[in-house]
Amino acid sequence: MNVVSLVAVIFIAALPFNSNADSANYKDGFTHLVKDPKVLSSDEFNGVEDMPGTVALYFDGDRLHRKVPKAVSGLVEDLLTMKLVSAGQMKVAECADCRKTKVLVLRDAIRVETPASSREQFTELGKTVGADAFMMWEAKETDGEFNLALRMVDAEHGSIIWAKEYSKEISQNDVDLGYSQIEWRLSVGTWGLGAVRTATEGGSDATLSGVTLISLERKMMPWDNDGISYSFGYKFFKNTSGAELFDLTGHSLNARVYLDMGRFFERVPYSLYFGVGNLQYNDSRGFLLDFGVEIPFSSHGYMSIGAVQVAGDQITWEAEPGFYDASEFGGIAYDFTIGINF
Repeated sequence: MNVVSLVAVIFIAALPFNSNADSANYKDGFTHLVKDPKVLSSDEFNGVEDMPGTVALYFDGDRLHRKVPKAVSGLVEDLLTMKLVSAGQMKVAECADCRKTKVLVLRDAIRVETPASSREQFTELGKTVGADAFMMWEAKETDGEFNLALRMVDAEHGSIIWAKEYSKEISQNDVDLGYSQIEWRLSVGTWGLGAVRTATEGGSDATLSGVTLISLERKMMPWDNDGISYSFGYKFFKNTSGAELFDLTGHSLNARVYLDMGRFFERVPYSLYFGVGNLQYNDSRGFLLDFGVEIPFSSHGYMSIGAVQVAGDQITWEAEPGFYDASEFGGIAYDFTIGINF
């Protein structure tokens, strides 16, 4: 072995390895990023013409001077594979050859050859693994910002079908908290809760048939507990009809648990939720339970349909001629909400 070859072997052996601490930081950061619900969400490929039936993942970065440890690259590819499979929009072909790298030590240079170094090899690789397209990916980290670049490339013609870049700043505090996604949610909705104000001396009773609510919620998804997320929120509610006879105003603090059914069943894009809380309205206090189904309709929007139960209590209304001053508010009713994530 000549001197150049010996130096090259030592150089290559030393390149991919960082300290265990750095590897752990990369692992946590890219896990947080890839598990973000916005990455490869169900609507990412809307409007894409000629969607491939089968794709294979292909690392498109510098394989000699790796920007992240090799083990972390394998983790990122595994997470991307699981996301694509869960989405159910295309099949994912296993491509062991896509991971192979040949390093040629020449007399005065080092040359790296990948399985698809030429257009012909790229097309032939697609035929070999049965892929209509390749999901080319590259990951890098710069000053705490983790980046993931994706390109879907047609295996036969080499044309780009779809491309997207994701980035996320991950602090050590985020890692310590253990959440892959923390987001705020703002929503408006209605509860079907009502009340009846009885008329005096044979008149017609007045009915309150629902209240309008505005909610602000903080939702957190643990990165090491797929499919389960938690939220804490504040709700303000008030009746917008029958204000001359009903003057209901209240607020609530509540907590919810969400179970993402898409993690367990393919092509099921909804979540089940169950929540508890306490509420105060007019001169009364109560306890609420709510449960239902949440359905996303875009990467930032959602709607939920469910039920809410509030323990009934007597409310004293403002005096109005022809009606008694007190009636009961509460019970079980529908809960409909539409909101956005930010």
